[in-house]
Amino acid sequence: MLTFEETNAIGQILDSTWGKGGSGLGSVTHSMQGDMLVLKYQCIVTFASERSLSSQTGRLAEESSTLLGKVVTELKKQFKEKTGNALKLKESLNKDSVELVSATSVNPRKIAYYRRFVEFKVEN
Repeated sequence: MLTFEETNAIGQILDSTWGKGGSGLGSVTHSMQGDMLVLKYQCIVTFASERSLSSQTGRLAEESSTLLGKVVTELKKQFKEKTGNALKLKESLNKDSVELVSATSVNPRKIAYYRRFVEFKVEN
């Protein structure tokens, strides 16, 4: 179980509010529930047609996985610097989804939210 200081360090490292920069590629948020750390990636995408939905979704899945991997790597590095302890995370859930926001039968253009949720069990 994490100490209060370690939990606080994770929150400070992952905080992207109050003028701290984001990736610009989408939004990454986090939450902690006990010893579970949840990272959420979200972006708005426009699909030009029904055929581009599958190809763009594959690209988005790859980009979101890469970005979340970088977030985890940076989190572990900064956690070690702040606390002197290594952060051990075990991935327990990794899923993505596409939610259509705007779609009509007349216009082939579709607007959607792409989301990826990754849940880790903290094993410190």
